[in-house]
Amino acid sequence: MSDGTYTIEVTLDSQSLTFVPNVQVTNGQFLIWVQIPSDTLAGSHKICTASPTVTLCFDIPVCTDNCAPSVGFLQNGMALQSAIVVLKNGVTVVGDGFVPWEWVSVALDPPEGPWLNWTWVDGTGHFNVDLSFDNNEPLGAHQIEVTGWDWNGDFTGDDVFANFSLVRVINFMV
Repeated sequence: MSDGTYTIEVTLDSQSLTFVPNVQVTNGQFLIWVQIPSDTLAGSHKICTASPTVTLCFDIPVCTDNCAPSVGFLQNGMALQSAIVVLKNGVTVVGDGFVPWEWVSVALDPPEGPWLNWTWVDGTGHFNVDLSFDNNEPLGAHQIEVTGWDWNGDFTGDDVFANFSLVRVINFMV
């Protein structure tokens, strides 16, 4: 999508939610806020954004009670449940549904793997944290564990896992 200003239509399960005028697109990315209708049933739903030139769709979970926290990997402006991560680039982990204002630790390949980072969860239960990996980290399948802690250092009950593959890009020059 070229840089510019667009009107973006947002749909949920193929039903129009809204048209957002004057959305600024820069480097192929844009940010809009959309309220999910309060009568949306729990489950997986498809949300789409459509401009005159491109339509982007992805699945979102909707929960109504006892919503469990979730984590994903931010890539190309979207949170994915699993990812392929280039070793030298690292990755941003995002989470939602956590206890507001708790802190979360991120560990690699629990229970033996190293601690990678920690961050505070905001007032809406959301966080994002950047992870980098040692060049000696084995390539292939890995898992992260995100654990929630209160201000006293006590476990909050939030403990979520996500899987990814770590790869190295090699440029072969001929």
